[in-house]
Amino acid sequence: MIKGFRAWLAMGAAGYVLACASSAAAGAFYIQEQSVKGAGRAYSGEVTDTGAESMFWNPAAIGRLEGKEVYNGAFGVFVIGEVTDEGSTLQRPTLNVPSALGTPIPGLPNGVTGLLSGVLPGLTNGVLIPTLNSLPNIALLPPQPVGGNPVAKNPIPKSIVPNFAFAMPVTDRLSVGLGINAPFNAITTYDGDSWVRYGAIKSRFLNINLQTAVSMRVNRWLTIGGGGNVDYFDATFSQMGPDLTAPFPDGKIEVKGSNTRFGWNAGAQVRPAKTVTVGASYRSGYKHHLDGDVTIYGFQGPFALVTSKQEATTNFDLPWIATGGVTVRPMRRLALHAQVQRFGWSDFDNVRVDLKGAGQLLPGALLPKSITVKEFYKDTTNVALGADFAVTDWLTVRAGAQKDPTPTNDLYRDPRVPDGDRKLYSVGTTVTPKPGMHLDLSAAYIKLKDSAIHSDQVLYDGTAFPMNLSLRGRSEGKGLVVGGGARFTF
Repeated sequence: MIKGFRAWLAMGAAGYVLACASSAAAGAFYIQEQSVKGAGRAYSGEVTDTGAESMFWNPAAIGRLEGKEVYNGAFGVFVIGEVTDEGSTLQRPTLNVPSALGTPIPGLPNGVTGLLSGVLPGLTNGVLIPTLNSLPNIALLPPQPVGGNPVAKNPIPKSIVPNFAFAMPVTDRLSVGLGINAPFNAITTYDGDSWVRYGAIKSRFLNINLQTAVSMRVNRWLTIGGGGNVDYFDATFSQMGPDLTAPFPDGKIEVKGSNTRFGWNAGAQVRPAKTVTVGASYRSGYKHHLDGDVTIYGFQGPFALVTSKQEATTNFDLPWIATGGVTVRPMRRLALHAQVQRFGWSDFDNVRVDLKGAGQLLPGALLPKSITVKEFYKDTTNVALGADFAVTDWLTVRAGAQKDPTPTNDLYRDPRVPDGDRKLYSVGTTVTPKPGMHLDLSAAYIKLKDSAIHSDQVLYDGTAFPMNLSLRGRSEGKGLVVGGGARFTF
């Protein structure tokens, strides 16, 4: 049996390396698909349930195990949607720069020469590049349409979400557990000629969370639990960048980075009566500092001078999660669930990229020291109701519904996470072909409320040539999530 457990552990770890870069199936880029059984009832009874696969929601869930339990499951996520342009514009600089700053360079717009002087020795008359403080205020041209394909279809690709958990009792009152989950993952992709190209091309969040838990059954009615988390986050962001003047083609900017942080989880379950269970838990947030690089390439006009690859650090915070719920069993075969989750999404207020080599590369004239994208996320609360009904000793059916508001802001929503309020409706079943073997299946339909893309950014902010980007559009979508998993007790 130990040999079999090792095989399951290896399968779970390998599955994460291959497949856990997935599409968001809850608010923003939070992935709640961590239990196939839980998915069948819309995640309405996880904080009060017993078993290894509920450990993600409450470490106290393993406190009443009578034997070892191993779980492995996976979800397929299918999202259909469109992101449509509704009047997006870009303002470029006029380039009316005094000629005293330098002599013209053949092939470059008049006035650019002086700003590039001293960057490439011998290219100009040797006039030193001016500091940003000495530059005149460069006026912007009137807003012009961003152009490109006005409709981006299915920006969220098909994906797989795996999950794994193991727990076992150590004594008659103490249990330990280990879980591998992917709570914050997302992929959105757009074509290089899309209308959103200056705001997003590819956004990929790969998150793997290793959870440990220790749970103690204090007495007949109280179980407590807690543990530590190891959170690995890998991210890739890319977008196109307009060159200084319209005739030149766009370049591309890509940011990559990874980081590991440590957190904690704690929870409790109270059983005031045989037919009632109340649960509560908390998972800490994370302050990630992703070490990686920024690559700039593809420019063929004046901005070709910034073609480079340099070290960078990306900083942002992931939210804490507080969960509470109750399960009532009005009859032996029926369980009714209600669960509430609160997310500290306001911690994810901005994403900042610090370019470590910007000052050495172009003294800040064409590359900023840092890039900050405001997100303005807000804290949210989702609510779920569901039920399990044991038809026979070997067949259980379940269903549930969840209302999950988006943390994104209507006045600041960017195309990287084109999210909206969600309603989720699910069904599921568990088949027990023999004692100790439980096979779970689930299916959920997700309806996303139409939402506005509303993002105002200053491209190249902090450089000599800032440009105003105003993205205005509409996002709509719906999704189907199907899951399958197996639980073994021994």
